[in-house]
Amino acid sequence: MTYEDSASERTAFASVDMIELYGAHGYLINQFLSPLTNERTDVYAGSLENRYLFAKEIIEQIRGAFNSSFWIRLSLTAYDDSEKQNSLVDWKTIGKWLEKGGIDCIDVSTGGLIDKKPNIPVRPGYQVPYTTAMKEVVSIPVSTVGLLDNPGLCEHILQTNQADLILQGRALIRNVNWLADAAEELRDTNF
Repeated sequence: MTYEDSASERTAFASVDMIELYGAHGYLINQFLSPLTNERTDVYAGSLENRYLFAKEIIEQIRGAFNSSFWIRLSLTAYDDSEKQNSLVDWKTIGKWLEKGGIDCIDVSTGGLIDKKPNIPVRPGYQVPYTTAMKEVVSIPVSTVGLLDNPGLCEHILQTNQADLILQGRALIRNVNWLADAAEELRDTNF
């Protein structure tokens, strides 16, 4: 039994509703997927399909033991100008493979693989275009992140179908009442 199998079985036994596999921001799966960092000489190197093999094997093992919601987070750009990074077309291909492999949601982010600052304007919603691009090719939900602490902007992104979900992290750390404040600002009476 592999580590992934036993971890998946423990997760299922604990009745966890959802797990997210972290394949972004320079973590190991991200390093395998990217031609910027994957300098291997074995079956996990070279073509996009070969670089995807590591993630594919992990997903298959987890899916074999865990039947609840299974997400993955990806960084769809490393902000590299050398044109060595995966293209958006490559990421869309990966997105299709992930959906076929049993992933239930793709959580889209950017950066973190190499020591590069964003080469795009950093403003609220700056990562949303990457989410929207992924939504073009998959039928599973796609979430977005990145400076999205303005409830009105979040609602606009959802209402205009640029993303299916908004994931909050820092906004909730800065303001533990963010959800209640957002509901009040948006006049949501169902909160």
